[in-house]
Amino acid sequence: MSEKNNKCIKVFLIHQIKSSLAFVTAALNTDHAIHIVGKIVEQGRVLDAIRQTDPDILILNIKAPSPFLLALIQAIMQSQPRPILVCFDDKFIGDGDFFTHASNAGVLAVLTGTQDLYGTQFTDAAKRLVDAIRLMSEIKVVKRWIVPSLQPVQSENRLLLNFSARKFEIVGIGASTGGPKALQSLLSNLPKNFSLPILIVQHMTPGFTYDFADWLMQFTNLPTRVAKDGEIILGGHIYIAPDDCHLGVSSRHRIQLQRQQDPNEICPSVSFLFQSLALVYKENAVGVLMTGMGADGVNELKTLRELGALTIAQNADSSVIHGMPGQAIKIGAAQYVLPPDHIATLLESIKA
Repeated sequence: MSEKNNKCIKVFLIHQIKSSLAFVTAALNTDHAIHIVGKIVEQGRVLDAIRQTDPDILILNIKAPSPFLLALIQAIMQSQPRPILVCFDDKFIGDGDFFTHASNAGVLAVLTGTQDLYGTQFTDAAKRLVDAIRLMSEIKVVKRWIVPSLQPVQSENRLLLNFSARKFEIVGIGASTGGPKALQSLLSNLPKNFSLPILIVQHMTPGFTYDFADWLMQFTNLPTRVAKDGEIILGGHIYIAPDDCHLGVSSRHRIQLQRQQDPNEICPSVSFLFQSLALVYKENAVGVLMTGMGADGVNELKTLRELGALTIAQNADSSVIHGMPGQAIKIGAAQYVLPPDHIATLLESIKA
């Protein structure tokens, strides 16, 4: 086993109910690299306890979403910032407001199905929890992610000239961890007369997609909804990938949804979206890769660039995790590297 896999991961557990501590502890103990450095049920002493134990990861195992928990998450990220994983039962999956507000406050992942830790599905549920902890242990967080204010970017003046004779027809955006906040910043800066359709793949916990679409609509002047297979693509509309299907296009005017073929593949996939745009729109497409870990969409963004499409990656300073956009920059897939609000400025300059 590699040195990286052997690295000690210090975990602190915050629980609303004592009875769940034994089950989560047993799940974490299935991985010898994970060490529980603290457990607490009384949230009033959390900040002091975190300061004393200095964990790598916080697990917030909750009984039910509440405004108090959002306030607690905000307080942690302001004073003792580190990756936070929220775990709760599937019966609360419809509370999309909590998910979106928790993401804004600093939560990096939400894990549902924790009731399986109590039953016959313990092994599978424990593996999901351990895998999430291992992924999050590689993430570095800051006290607060602030989207840079709009400032002149030298390349943007040239962009207005370079694109004056170009015709772009569609925008595809891929995002993962930190994506909701980045998308909020980008979309809120687009004008209400923006004429291109926008297709978005956002990696998130299954069950929150419709709430996420509703949440985004609060910050944009453009109609926003979860995509349906075969529907006509309309200019100035935003289409969100469902959580159980890949999102793409079957022609220049039709949405294509495809069910997940391999249970081990990412779904929805940014790679599927960008590949679809490359096949149908070629040089008339715009590909945007935003904050997130991994490499979903990276190679396909490079394919878009090689076809003559416009390709953009989010910059490191504004990204929660610069994995996906960073990899795209590394292999030369992105023509322009910008924060979300500057991406909006660039997109606004494109003539449809």
